[in-house]
Amino acid sequence: QKFWWRSHMVRPDRGACPSHQKGQPCSVHDDAGAVVEMTCLEILTGKGAYYPGLVPLVLVYLDSIGCDPDTAQRVKTYVDLIVKRASGELKTAAAWTRDFVASHPAYARDSVVPPETAYDLLQRCHDVGVGAAHEPSLLGPEPKVAPVRKENAYNVPLARVHFQTSDSLRTLLDQYAERANLVRRRSELAGDVVRLKADLVRAEAELKDVDDALEPRSQGLSRPASMQRMRASSDGTLSVEILSP
Repeated sequence: QKFWWRSHMVRPDRGACPSHQKGQPCSVHDDAGAVVEMTCLEILTGKGAYYPGLVPLVLVYLDSIGCDPDTAQRVKTYVDLIVKRASGELKTAAAWTRDFVASHPAYARDSVVPPETAYDLLQRCHDVGVGAAHEPSLLGPEPKVAPVRKENAYNVPLARVHFQTSDSLRTLLDQYAERANLVRRRSELAGDVVRLKADLVRAEAELKDVDDALEPRSQGLSRPASMQRMRASSDGTLSVEILSP
C-alpha cells in the first residue's frame, strides 16, 4: 500500500540537481511542495536522492538537542523496530493480536472472542509491555523492552534546536539517510547469510548421500565387482579402471 507524501523535507536545492546543471527541467526540484506515492518503509527510510525519510530526521533532532546517550540509544532501538515492522520483517501489533487469538485453544474460530482468550491476551500484552515476557515475532529475536521500574527515574532537560544554516541540516539528514540505507542493507545481507547457510547444510547432506552411494563399504556393504573399478575424485570426475583380458 502506498500513500501520497511530500517529496521534500526542506526546500530543494536546484543547483545540486543534475538536470538543472544540464539546463533541463526537473519535476522533483521545480515544485517544492510536490507529493509522490510512497510506501510506509519509504516514508520512514527515504526514497531516491531527494527524500531522506523521517527516521534520519528523528536522529538529527536527537543530536541537535543534546540528548543523553542512553535515551538516544533507546529511541534508536524503537526506530529500528518501527522500520522492521514497516518492511514486514516483524509483525505489527494488530497482526500479532490476530494470530494470538486465532491460535488460542479456547477460540472456536467463530469470530467470538471468549473471556478466557481475552484475559490471556491482555495478560500477555501486559507482560510484554513491562518487560516480563518477550515475543520474538513482535519485537525481534532479542528482548528490547527493559523491565519497568520506578527507581532511578529522572528528567532530562532538552535544548532548543538551533541550526546555523540549512546546509548543516541537509548534511545531517544525508548522514542519517545513509545510515538508514546501511541498516536496510545489513538486514538484507543477514537474511542472505541465513539462506546460504541453510543451502550449504542441504548440499553437504546431499553430498554425503552421494558419497555413501559411491562408497557403500562405509555402510558395511560390499561393492559389486563392476563398481570396484570406479573411482570418484574430489573434483567430481568419475574414472573407470579397464582390465585387460
